[in-house]
Amino acid sequence: MHACTRLLTISLLITSLSCSGWEQRKINIGYIYSSDEPSLEDNNVCDWLEANNHFNLKRIKTRAEYSMIEDCDVIWLHLPQSSDYYKWSQNPMNRERLRKIIEKGKSLLLTDYAFLTLHDLGIEKIRPQIKKIKIQDDWLFDEKGFQGWLGHPIFKGLFGGAFIFDAVEDQDVVLIGYFGKNFPAAGKIVGVEKSYITIHRQNRLIVEYRKNKSTIIAIGGLIHFSYKNRLKYNLKKLIENSILYLSGTLKTPAPTYWEKHDYSPKKIELKTKSFRLPDKRRLN
Repeated sequence: MHACTRLLTISLLITSLSCSGWEQRKINIGYIYSSDEPSLEDNNVCDWLEANNHFNLKRIKTRAEYSMIEDCDVIWLHLPQSSDYYKWSQNPMNRERLRKIIEKGKSLLLTDYAFLTLHDLGIEKIRPQIKKIKIQDDWLFDEKGFQGWLGHPIFKGLFGGAFIFDAVEDQDVVLIGYFGKNFPAAGKIVGVEKSYITIHRQNRLIVEYRKNKSTIIAIGGLIHFSYKNRLKYNLKKLIENSILYLSGTLKTPAPTYWEKHDYSPKKIELKTKSFRLPDKRRLN
């Protein structure tokens, strides 16, 4: 086949596939600003969302009309600092707007201090705890992340869990979730804390909720796009997976969850077919 003819055939095939819906539709992601003036963190998050081929970003300011939410597949509320949460919670209209988002069945991603809003809305009756930790610039010996139970779509391509934060300099960070014997009353545990060679199953930091037709993923900590971080690729992959999962686009692997167990031995009775003992042999 002549080179020009072959090129024309390929171009027609691509055009045909595009027109037939073969190209995947971009996910409309609404990013809520915690204040009218975007922070450095907001700008870094939005720059990444705009550059990501999966997403079509819609910027939503707290004082603006929320009519554009109707066109969003997923809403993201990101409150990385306690001051962001304080400003957010001081305005009761913010809670009402978030409540309406959930009533409309929109899926929701809540990161860092935004985890606390589930209790504020009455969706979760047990308030998450706040735990301050220090991360040292100690090469790979102080990496932090999350670990799932067997598998969940938000960890796809991350081996069932991932380190997402490796500080370039010493950092004081906050973990928000359920620690020790505390469990959420309404949510399922997607991920627990993971550090160097240790899985901390008692530190429950990622929780999934279902309310009406809304799916909610709450990630309590380590989501910082403006921090210097050697593992920023894993951080972005986790957030990308979370948005894809919330939009219904990412469905594999089948989600599993950490369940509440006391991890004590249980006595069980097994019934097996009868078997014959082998003949005894004497060894020389």
